[in-house]
Amino acid sequence: MFDSDFIGKVSIASRSIRPGRPLPPEKGAEKIMISRKKGLTVAQKSLSLVLLVTFFFYNSVFAISLNVESANTAGRYVVDLTSLAKANRLTPNLDLENEASEILAMASRKGRQAVVVTDSRAAAISAIETTARLIAEGSENSEIAKYSVLRLDTTALFSNSRSAAEANSILESILRESAKSPAILFIDDLSAFVGKNEFSSVIEGAFANPAIKIAGAMSNAAWIEAAQNEKTAKYFAPIFINTRTVNDRNLATGKASDATFRGDAIAPDLRQMMAKDPVGKTRLNLVVQAKSANGGIVSEILKSGQARVIRRFESSNTLVINAPLSIVNKLYNAGVLNYISPDRATLGAGHVENTTGTELVRNQAGQLNDSQLDGSGVGIAVLDSGIYGEHNGFKNSAGQSRVVASVNFTDSSNEDRYGHGTHVAGLAAGNSAIRGGAYRGIAPDANIISVKVLDDKGIGRTSWLLAGLDWVLKNRENYNIRVVNLSLGTLAIDSYTNDPVCRKVKELTAAGIVVVAAAGNLGRGPEGKKLYGTIHSPGNSPYAITVGASNTYGSDNRSDDTITTYSSRGPTRSFYVNDEGQRVYDNIIKPDIVAPGNKLISHRSPLAEVNPELAVAPQEGESQQD
Repeated sequence: MFDSDFIGKVSIASRSIRPGRPLPPEKGAEKIMISRKKGLTVAQKSLSLVLLVTFFFYNSVFAISLNVESANTAGRYVVDLTSLAKANRLTPNLDLENEASEILAMASRKGRQAVVVTDSRAAAISAIETTARLIAEGSENSEIAKYSVLRLDTTALFSNSRSAAEANSILESILRESAKSPAILFIDDLSAFVGKNEFSSVIEGAFANPAIKIAGAMSNAAWIEAAQNEKTAKYFAPIFINTRTVNDRNLATGKASDATFRGDAIAPDLRQMMAKDPVGKTRLNLVVQAKSANGGIVSEILKSGQARVIRRFESSNTLVINAPLSIVNKLYNAGVLNYISPDRATLGAGHVENTTGTELVRNQAGQLNDSQLDGSGVGIAVLDSGIYGEHNGFKNSAGQSRVVASVNFTDSSNEDRYGHGTHVAGLAAGNSAIRGGAYRGIAPDANIISVKVLDDKGIGRTSWLLAGLDWVLKNRENYNIRVVNLSLGTLAIDSYTNDPVCRKVKELTAAGIVVVAAAGNLGRGPEGKKLYGTIHSPGNSPYAITVGASNTYGSDNRSDDTITTYSSRGPTRSFYVNDEGQRVYDNIIKPDIVAPGNKLISHRSPLAEVNPELAVAPQEGESQQD
């Protein structure tokens, strides 16, 4: 049996994105086209299954022009890694100490400076963080010991730039402010300013200033191009990182290399709670990301009975505790916190083959004798309200359920009594043959892993979601989990560098899992006014493929598609609070893509106890199992 889609709708999450330049907002209806109807390269086809699984979900790449204030420009786009290292908020990577020493050696001399060449952005950032730790711990070079290590976030910079010229202007302001005291400015994507046929005059001019040293990172392909530029060879020397040998332990466990937390260690909404209750008697569940979850004051507080552990996550120093608000200041003053935030609530966000181009891609693959790109052998983990595994649309050719695992991290039943998870799984991997296959999903032969993190009313907790993601990380090889679907979210308050769910998403992507997340359903205000900056967490993570919703108007032709009014739009407005008490917003362009998300029909759980009016009546010969 089927039901028409939930008003909220669906989505899924995944990898880092390159800095993008905003486009001018369109007037009138926001038209979109998900794919062009032309042949795919072999490389494109190899990725198409993952992309196709995302295509029936939300929002298109949206762009917005933002005015850039000249005041405190550096504070908005630059992270002071030396200060973080001195506060013990960076984790050094021992595998990268040689590379970090090379960066310092180049910085101590006049002439060419370091370019870290690697296809792993996380490895590049880890290298410069290790460099900052070496300085903070006392560099043997007295001259270089005076320098601070700063990292320029090019994603944030280009998200606030309307053109390359404006980006260079902002960079010039950053260099002017950063050079007030000796500094090494690490540009985390130097290819944004240096290439085969371009070399930023702003960067070239900076080499004349002894108070500032310019370093950066590039991919291998970008370096091959840039190295053909004479100015590149004049000003930069490469330091190559082999990501196969770097930090294998972290990749094996799914831990991300980038350990940077930014700003205040207490979440802003938690600070508000503390202000309303100065005595701190109010008890609540808290997500604690500690520098060490074992020993010290953390263990003392737990042993004293002031707090109790709700859940521990073995792969990190993260735990969920129930404690009075007064505990927060004790942990903060003891200097043991990376970040602490409330255990917030999460909510579900709620003709596919033809309108997304899935059938076209399968036909092309068949003509080239490639696989049918139907998900065979791939595991898709659906973190939602559970899945009704006995639905005929989830069975393979032998009549066995393709729901190969089912786990529950909520405090409610194991079944899908809300219906959202079954609906989402049907869109992703349903293979129902009734009605001419009209309701078949994107990957009809994929295995499905049901991870219940929303209760029977469709409500979840951050701690449940973290537990579900942690389980996926540990069991990914057992079920060949390659894609994680997160059709849920919560208000994005914390910067993605601090948000515990975003950090867990990053761990999954480091382990090779594609994470797809909902953009959210806050694109429209109470009076119907279009809203911006409403992307949900974890869709605010640059490591997630964030999907917004389009309206197909029931036709397979994409020329009439528009963005749904409720679909959340970027840029992301999650933030951290710097040492000066100012909010520094992430401002990442989101969502990454859009896909059909309005009035879709998919599989229905017969156990669902909500929204009975959405059920599509079975036709003659059809049953509740269909």
